[in-house]
Amino acid sequence: MAHRPDRRDGSPGAVNILHRRDLAQTEKSGGDVEARRTELIDDYEAELLNPYQAAELGYIDAVIEPAETRWQVAKALRATFHKRETLPAKKHGNIPL
Repeated sequence: MAHRPDRRDGSPGAVNILHRRDLAQTEKSGGDVEARRTELIDDYEAELLNPYQAAELGYIDAVIEPAETRWQVAKALRATFHKRETLPAKKHGNIPL
């Protein structure tokens, strides 16, 4: 995955902050800083910017394919069709002031 400067997901900024010492060391040693930054951005995106990592950590319930979206939404709506919301009983009434 090549680095695209028009990215709006924040990965270039995150890499600049998280790996500033590594990038500074690369610059100090005379290495290619942009190549190293691109490599770090690609690693960051592969490891952290994918839904499978979030699913593995339990942050999301499932990863669905775009072609399955309509079916999944319909399934979720069918599951709530007969649901009735019941409010808990009031503990206290309003007192006259």
